[in-house]
Amino acid sequence: MLLQLCRSFLCVSLYLVILSSICTEAEFITQPVSLNTSLNSTVTFTCEAIGVSFIFFIVNEAPASQDTNANRRFEEIAQETINGTIRRRQLSVHAREINNNTCVYCFASPDNIRSGNATLTIQGIVMYQFNCVISHFFRSIR
Repeated sequence: MLLQLCRSFLCVSLYLVILSSICTEAEFITQPVSLNTSLNSTVTFTCEAIGVSFIFFIVNEAPASQDTNANRRFEEIAQETINGTIRRRQLSVHAREINNNTCVYCFASPDNIRSGNATLTIQGIVMYQFNCVISHFFRSIR
């Protein structure tokens, strides 16, 4: 009797966890923040969301996993699940001159939600600055 009750309780608990992940509106809990670092250091951007299945990073309007970004030493760290409902993904970046003023944001599916922009700024380097705000504005009016 006790075993059946425990099984029923576990089934109901599992059902509620699944139901909450299905019925939860997708939203970011943690969005990437702009970082200011020194040359040759390594920094990490973090995104966390609920109500999503998958999170990936966009770097200067291209997936972080694309060869161009991988060659610039952008590396997406494996996605993890926290408490059965929160998805977390991190992006590790080696601060090289070519990565100065890089625009980074997250995209999550299946609801196709987008985080705010973050910029990687490397101290002591003066280069052309890619403006994340302008980029997002022009992309949204297309």
